[in-house]
This record gives sequence, C-alpha cells and structure tokens, in this order.
Amino acid sequence: MKEILHKELSYKITGLCFQIQKEQSRFCREKQYADRFEELLKENKINYEREFDIIDAQSKKATGNRVDFLIENKIIVDLKAKNFVNKDDYFQMQRYLRSLDLELGMIINFRSAHLKPKRVLNSDNMNYKKSKKFQFGAFGLNSTYSDRPKGFSLMELMIVIAIIGVMTSVGLVSLNYSKTARALENASREVAAAVREAQNNALSGRQPDADQTSCGHGFYFDRSENDSRYFIYDNYVSTGETSCADVTRKRYTVADSNISSTYTLKDGVVFRSEKIDLYFESPHAAAYSGGEDFNTGTKTIILEKKEQESYVCVYADGNVIENGSLSTCP
Repeated sequence: MKEILHKELSYKITGLCFQIQKEQSRFCREKQYADRFEELLKENKINYEREFDIIDAQSKKATGNRVDFLIENKIIVDLKAKNFVNKDDYFQMQRYLRSLDLELGMIINFRSAHLKPKRVLNSDNMNYKKSKKFQFGAFGLNSTYSDRPKGFSLMELMIVIAIIGVMTSVGLVSLNYSKTARALENASREVAAAVREAQNNALSGRQPDADQTSCGHGFYFDRSENDSRYFIYDNYVSTGETSCADVTRKRYTVADSNISSTYTLKDGVVFRSEKIDLYFESPHAAAYSGGEDFNTGTKTIILEKKEQESYVCVYADGNVIENGSLSTCP
C-alpha cells in the first residue's frame, strides 16, 4: 500500500479545522476562520507562514500570488467559506504546488455541512519509477522490449473500464451540482421578485378594494407552517381602527383575508430561515421586520437544496440582492 503523504501533519491540520468549525459553525467569513486557525497553530507549536508570497521554484521570480498558509514548508492550506469547492479551486492549488515544488495541498471549506478536507497532489512531483527497460504508456506500465502481441491485456482493459466508470460518476455528480445551483438561482430570483412586489405595492398605494384603506404591504413565510410557501399580503384599516397609525406593521395572524398572492418554491428548494415577516409601509415603503423598524442592518433569507444554499439580502434602505452570500449580507 502506498504511504500517505505527510500523514501525521495532515491529520493534525484536519483536527484543528474540525475544532474551528465546531467552535464557529459554518457561517463565518474566511478571515475569521484563518485567524482562529493561526491561533491554534501557535498553541500547538506548528511552524507556519501566513499569506505566503509564492516564488516560482524554477524562475525564482515572484508570481504575484499568495497562499493562505504554508505549514512546516510541506503542506499548502487553502481555507474557503463558500457553497462548494469547484474545479477552479483545484487547478489553483495545482499551480501553487508546481510553483513551490511541493507535493501536497489541502483545500478546507468550512461552509460544508460535513467538513471534508480535500487533499490535492502535485501531479508534476510524483516519484514514478523509470528504467531503460520500462516506460509509462497511455494506460499503464508497458515493456519496451516485450515480445507480447500488440493490444490490451485483460488487466489493462479492466483499468480502462474503471477509468471510464469514474469519469462517468464524476460527470453525473457535476451535473447534479449544476442542476441544484440552477434551482437555487431561480428560487432566489423569484423570492427577490416577491419582496420587490410588496415594496412596489406600498410605493404605488395599491388598494385591496375600494372600501378599504391600504396602509402597507408585506412579504411573509413561516418554515414551521410550510417550508416552501410564501405570501404577499395587504394591511388595511379594519374594524376598531381609525387610521393607518393603529395598524400593526406585520402580518395579521387571525385570518388570511389580507393575503393577496401565494407562491411556492419549486424543484425541491426550501427555506432554511425559520421565519421572515417584511412589511413596507405606504407611501414611502419604510421597512419593518416582525413589526419593528429596522433603519440599519440587513435581513437575510436563506434557501437550501441538498446542502447547497443561496441568499436573498434585504437592506433597510429597500435594496434587494438575489443570489448573495454571507459576505454580501453582513
């Protein structure tokens, strides 16, 4: 069995990262994770360099790139806080490994529900055994002086079939990820449009009917009632109230008569946030959340499908951002 590269050191790094995610959960920024990682490296007396400038091993010139951490001059560690790691992250790590002439890099994404550090090997630094008699062919080790008839042996054929199977599996996983990301993108766009609809209703002074005075309009969902359904509602002056000043700035709970539109998330997307009640008071669409004014700050609507997430950010000034991230919803 082939020996695992830098086994003990990589196990220590993985253990520290599990500790960080347990302490800080999944929704911090990369810098917060990096700061805590640096503290733990110091506590465990592990040598490191942070934001290490890459000097190309061949040309001895600066590349203009930096790695998050270089551990013991052996392992590059790249910390992430994103929905998922993609192929560009792997290619970037390969470039770093080649430039520094190192064997192993680790990509660690703290946003994952189950932390799974990705080990990336430097394909240009593999110590393959070569001799005058043997050389590497396209599908395995072939003898230069073999008298065997040309063609594939049974073992070579099995290797080819296995490679095709792996490539097919990877393609299917990638396709599934792409479909999930597209579903989340569409859902974020629809939810953002519904919030804007409530804002526009408030700005235009939309009236539910001629006999009622509309005071404002809102966007509402409650995950405990239904994790994929959301509403646009009207608040108006009702019995016992003399003006809009008496109207509660949130959704009525005694009846659904003030609901103007009902929508449902599609393609298996659900709300991860527990409950959001955004109310926009006419005529200027002043924003309220749960009946309380929020002059500053942001309300974040989190959507989820298969452990991937997307965010809709609603700012107190009325700005709505779809497909945002935790970094764009401070």
